[in-house]
Amino acid sequence: MSNNMGRSLVINLACTGAIPTRAMSPHVPVYHNEIVADVAACLELGVQIYHLHARDGSGAHTADPEPYGRLIEDIRKLPGGKKALLCVTTRDASGPISNPAHESLIWMAI
Repeated sequence: MSNNMGRSLVINLACTGAIPTRAMSPHVPVYHNEIVADVAACLELGVQIYHLHARDGSGAHTADPEPYGRLIEDIRKLPGGKKALLCVTTRDASGPISNPAHESLIWMAI
């Protein structure tokens, strides 16, 4: 067995996912301010890669690009947020999304 102590570890944090709900876990952030707060806490711990799904005002997954832009802007304002690698996607694994105009919108902010 090899000793991996002291070696770098890459963590890609997916704090929301597109599918999880509060009914599934009371810990999943489903509102904008909760997602930003989770990212802030993880930035303090040294996490630098984030896979994000934005939520609408009711806490449901959304394909609307506007909440993604706000999420990225607010994360960039956090200490260490400008250095973080943010990967966002409007798709989820559950099937077709509700707005076909946003169906293939996938973008990354570096």
